[in-house]
Amino acid sequence: MKILFVELNFESVSSTTEKTLRSRGHITFHVNTYHDALNTISNYDVDAVVFSHDSLEVLDFVAKAHAIREELPLFVADDWSATELPLALEWCQEFQKSTVPLYT
Repeated sequence: MKILFVELNFESVSSTTEKTLRSRGHITFHVNTYHDALNTISNYDVDAVVFSHDSLEVLDFVAKAHAIREELPLFVADDWSATELPLALEWCQEFQKSTVPLYT
């Protein structure tokens, strides 16, 4: 799974969480702004986006990200523990594999 971290608040996702994700074979990469995140979502095949909710821009970002790819899972990372976030991302990945697309 390719996971994009939008690092507006570097303390929002612990290094333990990222180490856990990488040890499970996931690819993680980072951008520092919502603008860069939207460009990445548009130009690269990411499977999920993790970001912190420390800005009023977050609602605009969520709307624009879903306008680009409405099926893209978006996770607010502020209150996830080092074990909860990897499990949620992996559950989401399995759910995406098992569902029939709504639009063909």
